[in-house]
Amino acid sequence: MPKTINDNQQNMKNWQDQKFGMFIHWGLYSKGDIGEWSMYCNPIDIDEYAERAKDFKGDKFNAEEWVDLAKSAGMKYMVMITKHHDGFSLWDSKACKDNHTSLNCPAKRDFVKEFTDACHKGGLLTGLYYSPLDWRFPGFFFPQMYKRSANELREQAHKQLEELTTNYGRVDLMWYDGGEDYWLGHGIHMHKFGRPADFKTNPQVKDFWDMEKLDKMIRTNQKGIICNDRIGDKTYGDYFAPEKKIGEYNTQKAWETCDTMTNGWGYHPGAPIRSLRSCIQLLAKVVCNGGNLLLNVAPKFDGSFEENEIARLKEVGAWLEKYGESIYGTRGGPIKVDDWGGTANKDNKLYFHVFDWISDEIYVPDVENAKVKCLTGAPVTVTKKNGLLAISVPSKYRQEIDTVIEITYDKKVTDIIEDATDYNEYSKSAIFKNEAVIVADL
Repeated sequence: MPKTINDNQQNMKNWQDQKFGMFIHWGLYSKGDIGEWSMYCNPIDIDEYAERAKDFKGDKFNAEEWVDLAKSAGMKYMVMITKHHDGFSLWDSKACKDNHTSLNCPAKRDFVKEFTDACHKGGLLTGLYYSPLDWRFPGFFFPQMYKRSANELREQAHKQLEELTTNYGRVDLMWYDGGEDYWLGHGIHMHKFGRPADFKTNPQVKDFWDMEKLDKMIRTNQKGIICNDRIGDKTYGDYFAPEKKIGEYNTQKAWETCDTMTNGWGYHPGAPIRSLRSCIQLLAKVVCNGGNLLLNVAPKFDGSFEENEIARLKEVGAWLEKYGESIYGTRGGPIKVDDWGGTANKDNKLYFHVFDWISDEIYVPDVENAKVKCLTGAPVTVTKKNGLLAISVPSKYRQEIDTVIEITYDKKVTDIIEDATDYNEYSKSAIFKNEAVIVADL
């Protein structure tokens, strides 16, 4: 729970029910010749980098089309970059250093307003990504030596977040990035000539962002808002956010994995994209482990998407149209399975996702008049074995992407199966002799 008193538990439940969101990285780095970190990593002079704004028009940006694409992919919420680490702000920010905004370039548009309006109209939860760090401020790298700059950076963050939470109607999600106290200077303490081993527990400046004040302001401006934990000492967030990896099984604290459709966050022409199998299995594995998935897509510099990404997203949506009941509104587990599969539950239904059949049978507890069917379309053979149901699907019906088995009990699943039940442990008892064989309904 965040430190600030926050009555957002119903909103948290609703967000966890949505399961699948679209992440959008778009900005000056979207020309395709550089990545979103190139200003820092190349490095590029800040004035030279700022010249890119002279070409930024976004003439094919259409927020309603973005929302329609997200919905066609089965996504239920969206998070848009409002300002990345390069400092360029995609809205009419009066607080932005040097007026480095989308209103002060050929676009002359408030893209955040267009985005939030489209999300509201389309009925999707509205999320805003904001990076409080800004490479244009020496105080980010040397907060003690350039205190004036550091104070200006902090002031910009507070004022910009106030703009974002007061000028755009309802904001459901605030997605911080790079705001952890230990991430000042990217964890590198130049006065100690490197990154100390204890940099995460002993940051250069504790409470750099004045989090109690900032968090109170955000949650006062947006009642019930949900915030991730990538800021301050990480105790002010409502959920944690692993990046480009599936979070470990955890049904006790909310979390969300963010990952990419291609091999990067920003647009790169010709970048290979995930297969449909990879997309579905990533989503299902995250859900079965207890989390949400925020999948990133990267528009081109003009605001349009690559056709192959559009096609892949629609394929994901088509799969979810058929089998989404095993994803939306569920919670992870309660059975922990290795990478070959996973389980999710909703009320009295247990969904077993099988990605790879490592044996001809899967096993679930034989309790409360369990009834079995295959959502992905197959005859199912069910054998009773020592208090377990051994479920088998003929090999020709096993799906390359994900075979989904639905088990319906007479009681709520979490009332009859303990959380984090280890599949490998209880399935050992299946070596016992068969008691009966039942052919389940299609």
